Amino acid sequence: MMFEVPTTIRAANALHAERSMAALDTRLGGEHMPRRPQWDCQACEQDWPCDPARVRLAEEFEANRVNLAMYVGGLLDVAVAELPTADTADLYESSCPGPDDRNEVAPPPAGVRGRIILRN
Repeated sequence: MMFEVPTTIRAANALHAERSMAALDTRLGGEHMPRRPQWDCQACEQDWPCDPARVRLAEEFEANRVNLAMYVGGLLDVAVAELPTADTADLYESSCPGPDDRNEVAPPPAGVRGRIILRN
């Protein structure tokens, strides 16, 4: 199978967004999917990503926060294109991975550098 190589940044971003959307059903197990083009959750009708979708994506990517950020960035590209009147700053803040206020940040054990996120 031959893949077309994008020749512009816009084409590369579009391809990344398309692939992110295509993988979403698998990553979320078909639950708490976004209703498009409104971008609210089909299951709980909250703005997407809803809390269950955030938890599922965080579990799916586990410790690889960089890949999670890149993946969610692809979804954000799609949401921005489908919600042209929405405030992009609000979309960014609601979709980008970050510490969840239900998680506690614990100090590292002796001899360990960094922070540990504890899940409820």
